[in-house]
Amino acid sequence: MELQSYEKTPIYRHARDLLRDAHRITASMSKNYKYSLGKRITEYAQLLVESVFLAYEERDDPAVKLAYIGEIKAATHRLMISYRVADDLQQIPRKDYGAQTEVLVGIIKQTRGWQRSAPAVPAPDHLTATWASCVTAPATTCADSCVGRRQYRRCGRMMRSSQR
Repeated sequence: MELQSYEKTPIYRHARDLLRDAHRITASMSKNYKYSLGKRITEYAQLLVESVFLAYEERDDPAVKLAYIGEIKAATHRLMISYRVADDLQQIPRKDYGAQTEVLVGIIKQTRGWQRSAPAVPAPDHLTATWASCVTAPATTCADSCVGRRQYRRCGRMMRSSQR
């Protein structure tokens, strides 16, 4: 079976390895943390893999690609924080914490390079405004100007089923 082009990239392989390791590491956490902190770690790792895939596959709209790259950066930072907390609580082995941190730092560096190589696109006006102004904007304006479905959810407005 031939690999898809995104599966050959180091950032995707590292993200997928992080997800696999997140499941393995959280399985050994105590019950007090497995279903809270452990669940968050696996969710952030899953979001990271999905965002890398979506960013790599986006070829038409540079603004959407940059939004996905932003999601990658956010997911890596959330994972870094969650792993630090898990290490502080002694819920993961020190060597696993060190290995995961190194991989996350590598992904952050790759993401910065990817972001620099992407063409610069100004964000829609409502994304640069404050969050409150976006929430008070009419739904049609917000839905039309948001960058992709994920950004639409992020701006604070709920999608109506007719707008999906």
